[in-house]
Amino acid sequence: MSLDILDAEELFHVSLSAMQNGRDGEALEALKRLLALQPGHLQAQHLLGAQYAQLGMFARAEAIWRALLVAAPEFDAARFQLGRLVMLGGDAGAVQAVLAPLIDRTDDLGWYAQAVVAASRNEPGGVEQALAKGLACEQSNPGVTGDMRQWLQRLREQGGQPAAPAPTAPPAPEAASMLLSGYGRH
Repeated sequence: MSLDILDAEELFHVSLSAMQNGRDGEALEALKRLLALQPGHLQAQHLLGAQYAQLGMFARAEAIWRALLVAAPEFDAARFQLGRLVMLGGDAGAVQAVLAPLIDRTDDLGWYAQAVVAASRNEPGGVEQALAKGLACEQSNPGVTGDMRQWLQRLREQGGQPAAPAPTAPPAPEAASMLLSGYGRH
């Protein structure tokens, strides 16, 4: 498929489809072409960060999300995913700093952010409690909900050990803006 003839909206949907179907190269190419057309496209920037994370290019993912949050500090999806990524580094203070704007919220994403912070502090009881509270809320993103359910299930199966929330399923169309489907894939 030639991506040269597609406009920004078409490229965005092509990138989502490619990400959902594990076509990493096509997703990366579509996102980069989209951002060449519209450098300020926040969703495309966020997905590019997610694509880099899926490829195991964590430094690039982090740089993309940090830059995005400078431009749009209210972009909660990017903040949440950056917090999850920073958690892989094992610095609880850094995780807390990234997720601070989310952790006082009582919606699903706020509780999930609290779970990530608790996991970074090796607090399995806090992780389980925050995940359960988040899952009891109205859900804003089916993909993240699935990840959090799986994380809670793994946590309970492991006897309370706060394993990192390593999503494994490909993103659903409505979830692609928040879901890092392949942290552990590569």
